[in-house]
Amino acid sequence: MTRVAALDTETGGLEPGLPVNVVSIHDVRARRCTSFVRRGDSRDHLIHAMQAARSFDTLATFNGNFDFRMIASYTDDPATAKLAARCALTNYDMLINFATNTGYMSSLDSFALGTLGEGKTGDGAHAVAMWGAGEHDRVREYCENDARITANLFMQGMRVGRLSRRTKAGKTQVWPLPVGRFVRTCDALRTYAENPPDVSWMDEPSNFTDIADWVVPLL
Repeated sequence: MTRVAALDTETGGLEPGLPVNVVSIHDVRARRCTSFVRRGDSRDHLIHAMQAARSFDTLATFNGNFDFRMIASYTDDPATAKLAARCALTNYDMLINFATNTGYMSSLDSFALGTLGEGKTGDGAHAVAMWGAGEHDRVREYCENDARITANLFMQGMRVGRLSRRTKAGKTQVWPLPVGRFVRTCDALRTYAENPPDVSWMDEPSNFTDIADWVVPLL
């Protein structure tokens, strides 16, 4: 049976090189989350987290391109950095799937509200503040909840071929997955390069062509 998991991280900020405080991996079949938490100045938790991640056949994320880039830039182990780069391309990043199909980004919270009827319990900035205040268990719990939501969204999308999102205007918008399922990040980026979405209606459209270029020096 295929082993599926969802991964999420909590970091010390948005810039590469900042600490990765927690990595949570939610095992779909076991319905259990395992977290790898930074202790002091040690970065060994990232080695263990990536070894755990590679044991799954399918790894789902929401903005995993960010998660794996942060892991690769913070670890002091070259093998772990290389593994993170590989995972960035081979995981099923739902945000990359959405952005390369529509031409714009959306949030995990918007999909959680629209599809699952539940929102996130906080945000990244709040998690940074909690970690700084020494509330490490609360940060772990928050990360684990995001990993659980990510897993549930991924499985729902794979089952029915679509997700719903709550827009900023409070409306529910259905997003049909382009081929009826999620695809690996490398395949989503390849399709985007060959057949980008129409963004002529946008004032300042985004370009995702080079979003994963950071992996090249590591592979």
